[in-house]
Amino acid sequence: MGGGAAVVMNGAVVAEWRAEIGGIQTRSPLSEVIEQVGAVNGALRDAGCTLPNPILSFETLTGASIPHLRIYPGGYYRLKDGVALGLEW
Repeated sequence: MGGGAAVVMNGAVVAEWRAEIGGIQTRSPLSEVIEQVGAVNGALRDAGCTLPNPILSFETLTGASIPHLRIYPGGYYRLKDGVALGLEW
């Protein structure tokens, strides 16, 4: 897709939001973005995610906005002291 987010269940894409500009922005009209992001968040909730805004949470935890905490495939990693926190803490 070139960026954005997709939710796949049982091998099929059930929701997606495209962000083709630098992987973080889109040329789509705002109304489409609202619909797509809502669909992705809804699909993530349907899959068991309990975060109130999953896309925003994932973007925040993987970006540079929190300089001492990162999310990676194994869970959370606290850069400040080098501790891998796992998926729950």
